Amino acid sequence: MQEGPTAGPVRPPYGPKSAGTTRTLAGIVQASVTPPDRQTTAAHGSSGSSGSARSAKSEHPQPAPAPHTPGPAQRARRANAAKRNSISEGFAEAKEMTARAAHDIRHQYGERLTRDECLKLLSVFRAGLVPRRRAGRRPQPQVTAAYLDWKTGIRGVALFRKHIPGWQKHNRYRRIAEEKRLMDAIRSRYRRERDGTTRLANGGAE
Repeated sequence: MQEGPTAGPVRPPYGPKSAGTTRTLAGIVQASVTPPDRQTTAAHGSSGSSGSARSAKSEHPQPAPAPHTPGPAQRARRANAAKRNSISEGFAEAKEMTARAAHDIRHQYGERLTRDECLKLLSVFRAGLVPRRRAGRRPQPQVTAAYLDWKTGIRGVALFRKHIPGWQKHNRYRRIAEEKRLMDAIRSRYRRERDGTTRLANGGAE
């Protein structure tokens, strides 16, 4: 009896398995074998560890922010605002008196006074209540102090060193300019005082 050809070695339908495929299959088999309760416990354990780490971070004390300290300008603005908002008893009484006077004038002369005349009355009232300031610029305290020392006989370097801030550190040209500015202010103050004394002596007071 004639025998047929012998069959060769049986080959798998697919190529050789890679290492990644082997690990994937092993994971699937382990997941199918592991009971569900252990899988849940492991998941909770991992989440609990991460939660404890976050809670440890949150429980770490944070440094308190430094308190804000207002500067000199802000403190001055607050003080001025407090002064404006505060009303004394004398101001309240004067305000009521002014309101009564205005009401009496309007009640007695309202029909005979025009708007322009009312404004003139207001100007008269303001001039009597708030005196006008003296015309001209206000005297500078630095010039006043230098002028008083100049009248006592202080001259030259002693006068400049005392009344010119940083005079010793300035160069020659800046010193000359500052010295001239201070002496001009002193002479101007002297002329005004001399002219005012002369007018008073002649009976021509302002």
